[in-house]
Amino acid sequence: MNLHLISLLDCMAQQNIGLFCKLDIIRLAVFRTDSAQVSMLLTKIAEFYLRFFQQIQFLPESILIKDYCECYNFSAGHDVSDRTIREVLNYIHQKELGNEDDPIPVYIRYSDKTNIYMTCGLCWFENEGRDIRVIIVRLEINKQLVGMSPEDLSYLRELMSRYNTKDIMTLSEFVNAKGYNYRQFQRDSKAYFGAPFYRFLLKLRMVQAANDIVFSKFSLKEIAFKNEFSDYNAMYKTFKRYQIIVTEIPRIAC
Repeated sequence: MNLHLISLLDCMAQQNIGLFCKLDIIRLAVFRTDSAQVSMLLTKIAEFYLRFFQQIQFLPESILIKDYCECYNFSAGHDVSDRTIREVLNYIHQKELGNEDDPIPVYIRYSDKTNIYMTCGLCWFENEGRDIRVIIVRLEINKQLVGMSPEDLSYLRELMSRYNTKDIMTLSEFVNAKGYNYRQFQRDSKAYFGAPFYRFLLKLRMVQAANDIVFSKFSLKEIAFKNEFSDYNAMYKTFKRYQIIVTEIPRIAC
């Protein structure tokens, strides 16, 4: 994987934890201070996404995962020995908070000399705001597994955002119309995305479809159409190509 994928995962994690915190089942569990229910659902989603991103080669296989479900004194965060918790509490201190009864989505990424740490979850206040409940999942990725993104190939991001598969032009015609050599473009795509352009585009559609399956109440047929698969069977076969069964993806919102 490279820094481009890390950046993509940052955006996805921020989006998804926001959706997670807005779910009625999560808001009700937080209202009841049912930390066991919240922790169970967060772990379930985290384990799915970890396996999913590994199967589509967005994350390497050798990743460590750690769960946290603890209550801390909010004003004494600097005294906590665990750096992850200190980072989370510092994030909350700096965040502009809304309704004090709402769950607070958390996504932070930090690193040390050896590893990158991606931490995702939620918090809420207890004991009249003196304590804070922290329920998070942390992924640990060794830096040696992450390569640099070739900056001279960043033009591919613009092409990815502009390419429309419903256009009458083929991909090669689209690339040539933008002034690029198609063979070099495909070599660049493999270097930058880790896959040919269209295969990577399909993976992005899979990610958005998976998000809809987990966090929306749309039917699977509606989700296939929404994410530009020709039909449900096409979406099913695309996922199955990576040993992912669409009907086994957890549906938290339903």
